[in-house]
Amino acid sequence: EMTNWTEDIAMVPYEQYYVVEGLNLEAGRSFKFRANGSWDVNFGYVNGAIEPDSIVELTSNGPDMYVTQSGTYDIILDPAKALAQFVRTDTELPEYVECSSYEEVAALPDNTTVLVKGTVFAPYQRGFVMNIGDYWNNCILVYQGTQHDYYMPVMGNQVAMIAQKVTYNGLPEITNIQYFQIIDAKEYDYGYNRYYDLYDPEVFRNSKIERYEYVKFAGKFEKSGNYYNVIVDGVEDRIGSIEFPLQDLTEYLGQKVSVEGWFIGYTGQYMKIVLKS
Repeated sequence: EMTNWTEDIAMVPYEQYYVVEGLNLEAGRSFKFRANGSWDVNFGYVNGAIEPDSIVELTSNGPDMYVTQSGTYDIILDPAKALAQFVRTDTELPEYVECSSYEEVAALPDNTTVLVKGTVFAPYQRGFVMNIGDYWNNCILVYQGTQHDYYMPVMGNQVAMIAQKVTYNGLPEITNIQYFQIIDAKEYDYGYNRYYDLYDPEVFRNSKIERYEYVKFAGKFEKSGNYYNVIVDGVEDRIGSIEFPLQDLTEYLGQKVSVEGWFIGYTGQYMKIVLKS
């Protein structure tokens, strides 16, 4: 339940979550989550202030929290992971174009506002790769930058968002998120049964990939500045570059490695990928 010390608001259990819909919240008015009318189990939020359409990481016995904007909210609480999502439902959304494929997004002028729905395939530090519509042919990068106010990527989640289409590294991508919703919060690694096999140095050097694809290649693992690179034997004019991985890869430096991930564009001689494994 949620409590603001004047009233307790019941939350409806759904699988591992607790949900309340259509709840009117007043900006600045404090509340917390607790279990069964007792403070033995309760959650607060270290930062206190909650922006609309965001996911916050809760703390056991943490400080009081409040929304920064008054309005009507749907709230999803995951006590096992200590996460809560606050979706404001009474805001006026911008005009948008709904897209159900990669081609539809790619054909739009840059800075067009789009609605896309899909599944998270590959998280990385600055966003995630998701599909739009069908399973393999419609993958696209969602760029969140260094902020994850809307969402911390989880592989397998089904998501919907209203955001802007831009072009970067020769490929369309989604950025500047204005509305975000988790449709299904299950975690699932789908596996990847089709990919560009770039283990042959000639294939690695000469392949021309023009959209987001799953790729595999191998080479010596090095670091240049803040970037991790894979130097393929016998290839001087192309390098595999791993974009902002979630994990620390220091232990692999200097070793021969096999890399799998999503291709997200070229920068000069660098083939950029979001690392899967």
